[in-house]
Amino acid sequence: MATEPPSLDALADLERLHDVVEMNEALMRGSMRQHELTEAAERLNVQLRAEIGQRKQAEAALRESEERFRSLFASAPMGVFACDRDGVIQHYNSLAVELWGRAPVCGVERYCGSIRLWLPDDRLLPHAESPIMEVLRTGRSALNIEVSIERPDGSRVPVLANFAALKNDEAEIIGAITSFMDLTERKSLEQQSLRSQRMASIGTLAGGIAHNLNNALGPIVMSLDLLRMKFTDPASRELLDIIDTSAQRGAEMVREVLTFARGVEGRRTEPLPMLEMPCGNGELILVVDDEAPMRKMTQQILELFGYRVLLACDGAEAVAIYSQRGTEIAAVITDMTMPVMDGLEAIGILRTMNATLPIIGASGLAPIASGPQLASLGVKDILSKPYTTPELLNLVKLVKRVLEGAGPVEKNPARGASPEW
Repeated sequence: MATEPPSLDALADLERLHDVVEMNEALMRGSMRQHELTEAAERLNVQLRAEIGQRKQAEAALRESEERFRSLFASAPMGVFACDRDGVIQHYNSLAVELWGRAPVCGVERYCGSIRLWLPDDRLLPHAESPIMEVLRTGRSALNIEVSIERPDGSRVPVLANFAALKNDEAEIIGAITSFMDLTERKSLEQQSLRSQRMASIGTLAGGIAHNLNNALGPIVMSLDLLRMKFTDPASRELLDIIDTSAQRGAEMVREVLTFARGVEGRRTEPLPMLEMPCGNGELILVVDDEAPMRKMTQQILELFGYRVLLACDGAEAVAIYSQRGTEIAAVITDMTMPVMDGLEAIGILRTMNATLPIIGASGLAPIASGPQLASLGVKDILSKPYTTPELLNLVKLVKRVLEGAGPVEKNPARGASPEW
């Protein structure tokens, strides 16, 4: 049985079905692509959002850093300014303006905002030769450069400047920053220190000269008292008074020099009249002085007024003598400035040997610089050279009386008569 060919209508339906199938397949393919595109877009959006967030964070950090930089720049306790790669000034703070004495035009002026720069030796330093040029060229900092800034009014301000390069992330030089500190106060203090050092040197020199002069005047002043006792006629007394006046005038000038050198006054005992000078009772006194005339004159006076005397030319000899005859020695009179062993060191050693030993310090450097140390060693009585016979005798008797707890100071037992020569 023969098969009938499909009708035209059936063929048309098949074609339409085929088209539907292709259309469905195309739709299916399009749907899959759309899904892929959607997923890709979503991934891209996530990345973009992350990048935007990071960029915003970076921008915020940059703004914070810039704000912090501006704050530090403005509040720096010194003048600060920044310039670009060509040295053109871009920023500066208020202290820079104060030190410059003017406000330079940013973006126009170069290297420095001052009128001129000067080196410490008073040579002009052109702006174009400023250390900042080398910093911009090499990137190496220039530190602790001392210069003087000239202001519009002609005044100069000494400053200490530091220069450092500004670099980008690739370590390329993009500019420089300069800080400079006012040295006016430091310079003033340095000048004061130099003046103080000069004055100290002058004081030391004056003290040394005064010490020698007082040692030279000492025997003269003490011998006058003895000469008055021997030569009682009017002509001799007039001559001795003239010598005494001149010696005292010299001693006063020395004291004025010492007062200038030290700035303080020394202690001196009040002299007694010759007829009221106290006498000793054979006590043994150790006299320590490196000047032979002072030793000899002090010995003669003490022996004349009833004391026995041992002599030492320095602290070392005094310690040696005391170690042998300490039980006999009633008191010590020691100069403070001596070679080998000075008075302060000798007193310290003597104190270890006898804590209650009466000691009198003597010096041509009145007031004695070591006064507080002497006081700590129990030495409160000081003879300022040149001292007189009454000063010497009165102080010797005073320290003995205070130590022994005795009564008033004895006068010369011969009813005011001076000892015979």
